[in-house]
Amino acid sequence: MTADGGARAKFVGHYNAKLGKCLYLETVSGTWRSPALKRILPRQMQRLADAGESKDLGKFDAWNEEPPVTCWVQDKSCASKQEWQQLISPYLNE
Repeated sequence: MTADGGARAKFVGHYNAKLGKCLYLETVSGTWRSPALKRILPRQMQRLADAGESKDLGKFDAWNEEPPVTCWVQDKSCASKQEWQQLISPYLNE
């Protein structure tokens, strides 16, 4: 932890048999200084990626329980953490 916050990262790998691909979900959570609000806030970022192709399949980025700044999977956008989890579920549960 620093005066500007700190973070932890976690990776979860998954082989999706239906797609025949190795995927992973990267999660970075912690606290960061918000330049706009000039204070430290909780933030979570997630990235769903194809490990073999080094290609992002989706991204989620949200400050403090607010609506996400970025939220998409393939060609679908999402407006909440719950929608993000629903969109990534088929990739990680097959």
